[in-house]
Amino acid sequence: MAQLFKPIYIKDSELYKEENERISNFDLLEAIFGENFKSAEQAYQLTKAIRTGNLVAADKIRDAKSALECKLIGNTVTNTPQWRDEADDVMEKILCAKIDQLKEMNDLLASSRPHTIFAHSVYDLYWGTGLDSEKTAHTAPDAWPGQNKFGKLLQRLADKRRTKPRSVSMSRAVKTRQQGIDKYTC
Repeated sequence: MAQLFKPIYIKDSELYKEENERISNFDLLEAIFGENFKSAEQAYQLTKAIRTGNLVAADKIRDAKSALECKLIGNTVTNTPQWRDEADDVMEKILCAKIDQLKEMNDLLASSRPHTIFAHSVYDLYWGTGLDSEKTAHTAPDAWPGQNKFGKLLQRLADKRRTKPRSVSMSRAVKTRQQGIDKYTC
């Protein structure tokens, strides 16, 4: 299968910096949900632990020294049906906050071409491609064992940034009720 555009690969690594690593959940996230975090991964795993009722894990995640440590602790938290329903939404809110905080991430997404494939090349069958970077690059997206939810979410957010909102006429009453809604959308 020929690809029209070179995919943008995201790797989670704290050991070295690569071109698109600012997109990674292991990179900086300042504040969201009323707290400051060392990384987007910490924000996600802490939210997961709290919403599933594992407050011991939540405390460990707060005290963790690295994003990888947060991920490893978060992997011990049992997913509840409610969390499975909320997980994608939480990740989207975290990514939106990160995009708002990091101009270079916003610029990368806004300048990406339509139909750009964002591939989260990690051994994670839900968020990633399920393959390392090398195998991800040499495997057709429809053959990746993972769902690449993180990459697909980035694609959707990039599409939003490239699309100019159309002007819509609203009554004054509707405008009054909708004031401030922009802070809840990405």
